[in-house]
Amino acid sequence: MDTEMDDLPLPPLLPEEVFVEILSRLPAKSLLRFKSVCKTWFALIQNHHFIDLHYHHRNRITRKNDSILVVRSIPTADPQQQHSSIYDENNEVVLSLYSSETPTTTTSSTNPVRLPSDLFGPGLTLHGVVQAFGPCKGIVCLTDNVNVVLCNPATREFKAVPVPPFSYPRGLKSLTEGIGFGYDSQDDNYKVVKIIELFNDDEDVYVYDSQRVQVFDSSSDSWRHVDASVPLCVTHFPCFEMFFNGAFHFYGCPDDHDPVTESILAFDIHQEVFRQIPFPVVCSLAEEQTYYSLSVLHDSLALIVYEPEPIERQFDIWVMPEYGVKESWTHVYSIGPLAGIHGPLTFWKDDELLMESSTGQLVSCNLNTQEIKELQVHGIPSSLQVVLYTESLLSIKSENTRCGQ
Repeated sequence: MDTEMDDLPLPPLLPEEVFVEILSRLPAKSLLRFKSVCKTWFALIQNHHFIDLHYHHRNRITRKNDSILVVRSIPTADPQQQHSSIYDENNEVVLSLYSSETPTTTTSSTNPVRLPSDLFGPGLTLHGVVQAFGPCKGIVCLTDNVNVVLCNPATREFKAVPVPPFSYPRGLKSLTEGIGFGYDSQDDNYKVVKIIELFNDDEDVYVYDSQRVQVFDSSSDSWRHVDASVPLCVTHFPCFEMFFNGAFHFYGCPDDHDPVTESILAFDIHQEVFRQIPFPVVCSLAEEQTYYSLSVLHDSLALIVYEPEPIERQFDIWVMPEYGVKESWTHVYSIGPLAGIHGPLTFWKDDELLMESSTGQLVSCNLNTQEIKELQVHGIPSSLQVVLYTESLLSIKSENTRCGQ
């Protein structure tokens, strides 16, 4: 038992190890209430070793129940109205937790978490297309490609990441190409990575070879420039960017958008360098415009390939059992053609693909039977984001956030 926890006087009816083990298996909602029981319980539940033990147990449970966190935008005037534009500044961002045991015939969810309306000042919050990254040990990153927010849905805590303090020569401004988020297990902290490119306002052109990489480090609560070469341009595809295997993954393409040289750009969150992961060979031979989404299937990196325009879409699914090895790409499923689907979101329960319908409804498709189920979760069209979620007690309110603090 950790010496810090040894110093905590606990109820004498049970051995200390048994008492701690019982508490660590309870959901975060219960433990947050128990913090008010007494100072001893408060200190225990905030102890970083207890937080790690609790996360270990919850992660094991989650892998069985496959809890998901749904991030969506809804109109503030009438939440049932789904015809608003995703760019309406009056929209509200809502986070809702579901599990495989949650009834999906209703839109109810236990106490949805709402994004505060004053994160960056009075009336200033995230707007437009909000991306969700993570979770990394219970922490989720939300961004509208301008502002960045870290969130712990279990504790309902939010932390607005400060704006990078860097300045550029007169006439130049920075435009964001991509934003990522990951957990550095070796240094035990969280990092936000931002790829920017300089733009010349006077000449209305991008500055050649001006890509920069900026990293926000939770341990120092500050931004810094990173001397990392970005080999390709970064372009956004819906539900492509993701953290996996210690790296954050972007879609990379050359200036001329040649499909032969497009690839996955993996930013190693610890070493802070990029490397390229090639797409399957068949992708470079595609004659039509192609969309890609990344996810994880059976603990392997998975690529979903589909065409953007057809009313009925087919989704081809590839997995990479040997991470980073191009030759290991294996085609495992062809889904569809399906009508009324906006795009894929993530895999769920190892045999389902969660997708967003063209009307903003969450649907699931069984990979083996191709049976479609409508899950009664709605948002403004194009606003749905889904991540597999494991709750954590880690507080992000502290000035310097490390997993062990």
